[in-house]
Amino acid sequence: MSLWTLGQSESFFTKPNHNPIAGILRRELEITPTQGRKILAQREKIQKLCSNIKEVLQLIADLKALCQKKQKVFSDRMTKCQEILTPEQVTKLLVWIDDNETVLQNVCPGWGSERIRGGRIKSSNMKEKCDVGKASGSMT
Repeated sequence: MSLWTLGQSESFFTKPNHNPIAGILRRELEITPTQGRKILAQREKIQKLCSNIKEVLQLIADLKALCQKKQKVFSDRMTKCQEILTPEQVTKLLVWIDDNETVLQNVCPGWGSERIRGGRIKSSNMKEKCDVGKASGSMT
């Protein structure tokens, strides 16, 4: 209710007789003229904050949509790779991409914006896992 009140026009506060709800609220809450002026002063700040929050929520929604799109593109590309390459080759490709990020950035402008950063196993450890998986006949 208080956010709704702060969203009302200035006349809601300055001319309570023109709006029955304003008059009731002022009378029931016993709001003094000084308090009314203070509410008006805060009203603009609150409205600006609410506007900023709406903008941030829209940016978050846009970011979420972009992330979902990028995840789908990555998933589709990885599915294609997995149809063509062996599991060991897919692993080597992923390690090569991590190890050669600068080369990819130079050859494919914008590569860095496509990358999802995060922790990863060092390539030497991954190679050991590949060699172990190769020897045992599995890629775990």
